[in-house]
Amino acid sequence: MILAVVVKTMRRISPVLIVLFFLMQSAAVMVAPSGHAASGRGGSNDDYTIWDITFGQANMSTWIQSDGSLQSYTIQGKEIEIDVNVKRLGTSQIERTTNVTLEIVHPIGFVMETFAWTTDPMTGGQEKLETISWTPMAAHSILDTATNDLGGGLILRATVSYPLDDRNNNDILEEFIPVAVSSDKFDGTTQSLFTNTFISGKYPADGGGAVSAGSWVADSNNNAVGSKHSAKVRNFTNFGVFVELEEGVDGLIHISDLS
Repeated sequence: MILAVVVKTMRRISPVLIVLFFLMQSAAVMVAPSGHAASGRGGSNDDYTIWDITFGQANMSTWIQSDGSLQSYTIQGKEIEIDVNVKRLGTSQIERTTNVTLEIVHPIGFVMETFAWTTDPMTGGQEKLETISWTPMAAHSILDTATNDLGGGLILRATVSYPLDDRNNNDILEEFIPVAVSSDKFDGTTQSLFTNTFISGKYPADGGGAVSAGSWVADSNNNAVGSKHSAKVRNFTNFGVFVELEEGVDGLIHISDLS
């Protein structure tokens, strides 16, 4: 008798369980994400990166390093163009925008200036280039006194920020740009007809006068200031004339002294 009652009770609630089962299935169908939405939440299709940071040619100068490589630098107070290239990885064909910031950071850590923008819509594999005009109002660079190599500089830190991007190891890119207080014709190396005729003096990183001479030194023996000589012209430049005073000794006549 007890068993019969139990079986009868189970039979009576079976239709209710079936109805509940179908309701749960329907609810699961209604909340299930579409294929595009599911594949677009994180992963490669929502991975944005700062692809590169480059500079325009205007107001940029080049320093020749000891190994022959070239280091770009600029001058305080001169406007330059910074090109920030953002790339969306993956293969998604749904267009999305993302936010980007460019910070100008002093080497000791404080942010001096900030630029922010939103890219144009991008699909997977596309790149968007933004050009920022910037005038550095502070200078920073380091000249290695042992090698005469130019380094240091202000830090350009570009960051991309997309809410669903969960691959963050490529969201930030930094580039250093040495900024000089001023520049003149004696920066770097001036080429003569045959050999290098001038190498700039070597200055300590913490400031002060040059601690060692380049190829030009004061001659207090036979060529005192104000003395007159016959000389052989070796090279013409836009700032003066290089002449040979005697074997192994060259001099510069500034353009302002030419008549």
